[in-house]
Amino acid sequence: MWGMVFLDGNQVDDLKDKFQGGIKDVEEDQDWGEDTAIKFEDSGLLKRAGLTWEKQDWTGIKDAPFHDLIQVSQYKTDPETPLSKFRDYVHEKRSGEDTYIYVVDQGVEIDVEEDDGSKVFDGLIDKSMILQTDASEKAGHKRETDQGSRGHGTMVAAKASSAKYGVAKKANIIPVKAMNGQFNSEAAWQLIFDDLKAHPDRAKKSVIVSCVRQGAGLGSEMARSQPRGQRLLEAFRKIHDLGVPIVFAAGNARVPDPRNPGKALSRDGVDMIPYTLEGQDCPLIVVGAASRDGTLWPEGQRGPHVTIFAPGEKIATHDKNKGSTVTADGTSGAAPIVAGLIATYMNYDPPPWGQVEMGRERVEKIKEFLKKDETSWERNTGERIIWNGADKAAHDSVGGLVCKRRVSKRTLDPRAQAIKDFLQPVEVLMMRDMKYASSLASS
Repeated sequence: MWGMVFLDGNQVDDLKDKFQGGIKDVEEDQDWGEDTAIKFEDSGLLKRAGLTWEKQDWTGIKDAPFHDLIQVSQYKTDPETPLSKFRDYVHEKRSGEDTYIYVVDQGVEIDVEEDDGSKVFDGLIDKSMILQTDASEKAGHKRETDQGSRGHGTMVAAKASSAKYGVAKKANIIPVKAMNGQFNSEAAWQLIFDDLKAHPDRAKKSVIVSCVRQGAGLGSEMARSQPRGQRLLEAFRKIHDLGVPIVFAAGNARVPDPRNPGKALSRDGVDMIPYTLEGQDCPLIVVGAASRDGTLWPEGQRGPHVTIFAPGEKIATHDKNKGSTVTADGTSGAAPIVAGLIATYMNYDPPPWGQVEMGRERVEKIKEFLKKDETSWERNTGERIIWNGADKAAHDSVGGLVCKRRVSKRTLDPRAQAIKDFLQPVEVLMMRDMKYASSLASS
């Protein structure tokens, strides 16, 4: 079965005649305009009064209901203090205010409501800012809706920025709505580039997150040799030259070995485009998933392309339907956590990665900073997991929110565990971007 091929005009016409409607979609190459970097000193960016890395204003949620947020503010403690003792979420008060997070997906259900009628994205999405590809618009898709069957884009956006679920609780969301199968086409990235060029004051305050992929089993060399990979590299380079970071999910196609914990039967490393385009000349930020106990989530892909890990097990968020919290597993939950944290750091003046005026160097500094002690540390693994910088002093400043009560450890009934082990898949053919089940976040 074909997934994607590259053809000239005559070949397309020949195949259309031969297969008589059997071709699902034909996508034309995009014409890219001239690339010009924006100098931030000319951008009109306002100085954010008094907020620096050394002087932060912290707030907190006592007994926070969402464990993934608790993980984000877990600071490094002595070995005698288990991570399960943390029960609260401490975060910087401005929490991404006046920043922008572009979400590349099939759209975001911008007016979705909780059970009580309150809006998930209340005040965070301006309909006039939504970007939509021509293909999506011609298909009759509404700009303000999520076309995905599960509401994947809405779930990603809610984890990046929303008052209830988000890491950056006040960042503006800009949905970039594309057709299924065209998430990583040049059209979506051209829209973002054009939007950033049209709003030069926005570049220094923006981050992009995408948790969708195209093409499996592609190493870096193969991905870069394909026309699609080369065009995407050019697309990312243009955006990086504006100083804007791009965050991707690492993928969920790893098949763990049930007999050898920590080992994989197949697809251990990142092997999907565009994630494998990450490299020294393309500083994409690729995010892997960590479990609640600080180990790596078994099905999350890893390897040298991964920049950092973030919570990816039982992520609390909201889908496209009115109702209560849903929980989700996967790197599609981890990536928006990192994007939201980057947006939060963009409120600092100077930012924690240093004062870099323009271009790809700024993106490289942001990526490098994510791997420093100030914002990540190794937990129950040899890999760094993201942290928002809320140390013991920060927790103490909002009332000493670390709870010292005993937390019980629940284990599966032996029969249930045996069934679970038996059903462990031996091969995964397609990436599962996000597996989720509706449930209370506290379960």
